Amino acid sequence: MKKILPLILIFIFSVFGCTSNSVKKAVSPNWKSKAIGGFSNVHIYVPKKKSPVGSGRSLMIVLHGCLQPASAFTTANLDTVAEKYGMVIALPDAKYPTGLGCWDFLDNNKKRNKGDYENIIYLVEQLTAQKDLSIDNNQVYIAGLSSGGSYAMITGCLAPDVFAGVAVFAAPSGGVETEESAIEVQSDHNSAARDCVSYSKEYEKYFASQLFVVAHGTDDSIVTDEYLDINAGAMAKVYGLSDQDISPEKDIGNGVKETIYGSGRVAKLNLHGIPHEWTAGKGSSGEYINNSAFNFGAYIADFFLMNNGRAQ
Repeated sequence: MKKILPLILIFIFSVFGCTSNSVKKAVSPNWKSKAIGGFSNVHIYVPKKKSPVGSGRSLMIVLHGCLQPASAFTTANLDTVAEKYGMVIALPDAKYPTGLGCWDFLDNNKKRNKGDYENIIYLVEQLTAQKDLSIDNNQVYIAGLSSGGSYAMITGCLAPDVFAGVAVFAAPSGGVETEESAIEVQSDHNSAARDCVSYSKEYEKYFASQLFVVAHGTDDSIVTDEYLDINAGAMAKVYGLSDQDISPEKDIGNGVKETIYGSGRVAKLNLHGIPHEWTAGKGSSGEYINNSAFNFGAYIADFFLMNNGRAQ
């Protein structure tokens, strides 16, 4: 019974209010779906403009959570983020899901050439190879919610050479190994940091210029918010930051408290009153999408733009 408890909680939450808004936002016709990068279905949005920095457009891969289709993010205001920041958005549905449609972040064989880790990296390779998209290889990012957040964290550790920035929303650390990890903390910042570095192998030097953002809602009943400090501390340690590099927490509005590490290397966001849902701003909708005023997609796009140390 204990082993399946987290999945039962996720199922109950999905049935009795997985999203805080009932008005469905219209999907922009500019979202296109195709099979690419080893995935049978990827929703892609290509903006008209290019990134204000670097050469060409940036790219953000966003990974869905359990019981959440990738299409949920097509109504999460990511189209407006794409147009404002010159950012291509790609939303793959997991090819090798586990449990209730979760990304298989519990697989203990975490390698660049394994499962959906390989597919994500291949997706980036195929998208950046398309000259009409004009994607800057120095502005490639990955983000995710819940199991997608854990998977994004692991993928960013496996391939720091590929991903200049990683964003995690309401997710266990990348190195946990059991289903109970969602509600029972099974990591700390030191072990999570060791796990991350162990995945990187010969690509460890690229951590010197990678960025990390982590966010968690105070009303999350699915994944304990203790992982907020753990994940922020883990990546700060991976990046070689110390306690002296942490700025005081400040209120940035809309119930969000922000802590910055290393003058823009790591951002930690504590979201007051937010459940287990990606906050997408007013007018958003979708499974596990919250239409509170704070737009996490816009925040990470801006944070990566302003702090990218790889783009010219």
